[in-house]
Amino acid sequence: MLQHSIKLKNESKMDNNIHWKRTNEALTKMHHRISVLSEKANELYNLKEAVAGQVKEQLLDMFKDAGLSTLTPNDIDFNPIGADHFEFDVMINGEPHAIDYDKGNLVFQDYNEEVPLGNIDQPELVIQNIQKTFEL
Repeated sequence: MLQHSIKLKNESKMDNNIHWKRTNEALTKMHHRISVLSEKANELYNLKEAVAGQVKEQLLDMFKDAGLSTLTPNDIDFNPIGADHFEFDVMINGEPHAIDYDKGNLVFQDYNEEVPLGNIDQPELVIQNIQKTFEL
């Protein structure tokens, strides 16, 4: 119903003055209540941490599929850099390896160069690149 009202208002090219005073006050109150509710939901559910946790699980599965079956969740740590950008440290044979995740793309940070591993939505390609890069 709300979407239909918005569509009619936009198609009619009307501004906010078409509403009665009480309607504008009610819409303002609704907006405030929704904003407060959104903030509380964000406090309850840390989206960055949830996304990083999901990527961590996918990385773990891909490394295991590539041949590192001894890798555990404790061997992968992450640091959030931005909303869709994380740095992962993967411990392989006691040595940390840095892998950046940026909007789905995985890049291994070698000492001298950056090695693209592929997009996380293409696990077969990432697994092949992990095998090549880490010589598994």
